[in-house]
Amino acid sequence: MYDRALPIYTETLELMKAKLPATHPNIDVVMVNFGIVYLDAKQPAKAILLFEEHLARERQSKVTDSALANRLSILGTRLLAADQFVKAEEYLGECLKLRSVTQPDAWGTFHTQSLLGAALQGRNQSKEAEQHLHAGYEGLMKRESKIPAASRTRLPEAVDRLIAFYQAVKQPDDVAKWRTERAKYPAEMAPLPRWKEVAG
Repeated sequence: MYDRALPIYTETLELMKAKLPATHPNIDVVMVNFGIVYLDAKQPAKAILLFEEHLARERQSKVTDSALANRLSILGTRLLAADQFVKAEEYLGECLKLRSVTQPDAWGTFHTQSLLGAALQGRNQSKEAEQHLHAGYEGLMKRESKIPAASRTRLPEAVDRLIAFYQAVKQPDDVAKWRTERAKYPAEMAPLPRWKEVAG
């Protein structure tokens, strides 16, 4: 499948760059989608090159900090799911810094913090990971009423990250504690994230 899709994306992006104004937003849409396809095709280095080019374009266009944070969150989450922990930490770390200034009390800021904890755990930065995972979940809990229904899975997902963390560092009492917390949420709300297999 990818051997057919990737050349089409390459040709499309080249044509768009040749025919459209350099700042045309459709170029960025294709660039990000192309990068995601590269991640799915297990070619992360090529995906990251496209993401970096896209972010450079965003910075050059002087988008708002909130818009840049949203883009970093999307790309960082995709990289985390693809086990690209170094780049995921970079993007999610920058996203958290921006959101801590522009949206310090928003639930999304704490979701970002939980994701950053997962990226840090993927890099075996256990002390920092634990701090971010706890702070992320606690922040989400305090703002539970503000989380829209479509995003309520963020809470059990954050608990799953804590379970995976304590499995990885071999602390069974903490695993049991967080499994009890996880039982408060319907099982179908959020499966354990793919990176658990690497961290655990």
